Amino acid sequence: MQNLNRICQEFPSILLKNMNAVRLMNRKEVKYTVHRELLPVILGRVVEDYKILDINGENIMPYKSVYFDTQDFKLYGAHQNGKLNRYKVRYRTYELTGSEYLEVKFKNNKKRVIKNRIKLDAEENVRKTTEFLQTALPPELQNLEQKLIIRYRRLMLVDHSETERITIDVNLKCASFDKENEYNDLAVIEIKHEGDLNKSVMAGVLSQMKIKRLSFSKYCLGISDLCSDVKKNHMKIKNREIRKSLFLQKRLEIN
Repeated sequence: MQNLNRICQEFPSILLKNMNAVRLMNRKEVKYTVHRELLPVILGRVVEDYKILDINGENIMPYKSVYFDTQDFKLYGAHQNGKLNRYKVRYRTYELTGSEYLEVKFKNNKKRVIKNRIKLDAEENVRKTTEFLQTALPPELQNLEQKLIIRYRRLMLVDHSETERITIDVNLKCASFDKENEYNDLAVIEIKHEGDLNKSVMAGVLSQMKIKRLSFSKYCLGISDLCSDVKKNHMKIKNREIRKSLFLQKRLEIN
């Protein structure tokens, strides 16, 4: 983590109050799995092309996400089966600031991700949650229950034209009821962009390093590892791809 902190300090900063210009609530997303020991090398190659989010002098912030699903895991099932026009529902806590949001992500049949969210407060949580979910979800998906808690640390990059955001998640920990799992070698890089990935410096660097796109859901990863009564065929294949990718990247880092 020391090497990661050191390279983060070399980026120019962007403050939280300036991030609204780069919210990209209707976007495309591309995800990569990276061995975390490669992160300082990757970041060192893009340090002149991005700004890093700075909150009170911190660049690698703690997050907590609580995911919800129907009793029979309809949302997980849609992801597991690769369906488009699918949803994801979560509470997200920005632990450094204490801010909490209820978020609904919708991936449409054009593979664009549309995110809606509301900020929560103690006095209006129940009413605001009910009204928001009634508007954001179809009726058959509104009876939800907590399924998974994911904690991680995130750093966020923004390109200088402010049309691209990159999130990098490390120290991923999943918990479901009395079970937990940690993914210490895994870093997840996600490029959120308006539609032209060829303009992304980060995507170019990852391509040069032969790190391929590997789309997966952190929610589905946690559920497939921790819950025994769900379908896992697709995620078993995805898990093998992730492990193989990290193994090959580790060899690259050593050599």
